[in-house]
Amino acid sequence: SHVHTGLACVDKENGGKGDSLNAALNAARFPYVLAVDADTLIEPDALLRLARPFLLGERVAAVGGTIRVANGSAVDGGRVLMPRVDSRWLPGIQTVEYLRSFLFGRLAWNRLGGGLIISGAFGLFRQEHLLAVGGYQTGSVTEDLDVVVRLHEYLRGQGSSDRVTFIPDPVAWTEVPVTLRVLRRQRERWHRGLVATMLQHWHMLFNPRYGRVGMIAFPYFFFGEMLAPIVELIGYMTFGLSIALGIVDFAYARLFFIAALGYGLLTSLWAILLEQVSFRRYPRRRDLLRLIWFSIFEPFGYRQLTVLFRVEAFFHYFRGSLNWGEMTREAPRDEPPVRS
Repeated sequence: SHVHTGLACVDKENGGKGDSLNAALNAARFPYVLAVDADTLIEPDALLRLARPFLLGERVAAVGGTIRVANGSAVDGGRVLMPRVDSRWLPGIQTVEYLRSFLFGRLAWNRLGGGLIISGAFGLFRQEHLLAVGGYQTGSVTEDLDVVVRLHEYLRGQGSSDRVTFIPDPVAWTEVPVTLRVLRRQRERWHRGLVATMLQHWHMLFNPRYGRVGMIAFPYFFFGEMLAPIVELIGYMTFGLSIALGIVDFAYARLFFIAALGYGLLTSLWAILLEQVSFRRYPRRRDLLRLIWFSIFEPFGYRQLTVLFRVEAFFHYFRGSLNWGEMTREAPRDEPPVRS
């Protein structure tokens, strides 16, 4: 770079994200490499937080951290100065979704042998391990998921005790879709990549050779994530049909519906509470109320739409589609934080 002398820029033909990451991986000169999206807004101490397990001498192959939603926040010079919850329906609900996913789902996998995903927006890896698995797969539409699965496969095959871990600290901010059209493309691509990775590595399913990854993590992602939208869609259809035909008692159906919604709401509210107690990145009462509001209404419409988007991914996968789709984003607006 002519501006930043410590920054090496690789000028290459467009070969996709995986190919670009491989070019950077080959050019890297140090033991650790950081994979980051170009539009990610990074916390000032993010790299230090991610590097901590390595610095403490832990047997770690890769580390990921919590990614937060930047939509609606006050940004100045590429940094989030005042986090805010977007008042719009789509980004607001996704803010709750991200909190629940990172503070519950991914943190829990640390106790269960490590998850299968480190967000492509911001993740730290040992270079030697990435090189050993052949780098990123250029044909994948979810290269971040694919490379972590191959890391687990490689580490267990080598008998290594290195693990893939996650820290709950907020390390970066990303922009989420604000229109249904873009959300559909994103979720369809994510799930299509999940289907491809699961089927490509199906030999790890319930395979004791891969330890807790093969016996717990991979089966969960195979049945609980990959097949979940199909099961859920069938559930909606059969449940509605059963009520219409009088097969299921209406009072029972109502209680079941309330219980299902209550469980989801409880999980979201617990994630919000955990965020407020541990990090408190949303100090304004207005933002806290918005998080609660979006938690209540997430199951009504949004949940069903994402199920349809993910079911659509199966059709595109078996048709051989490798299309990323255009991901239109809003550029973050630089503005000083306004406290209210």
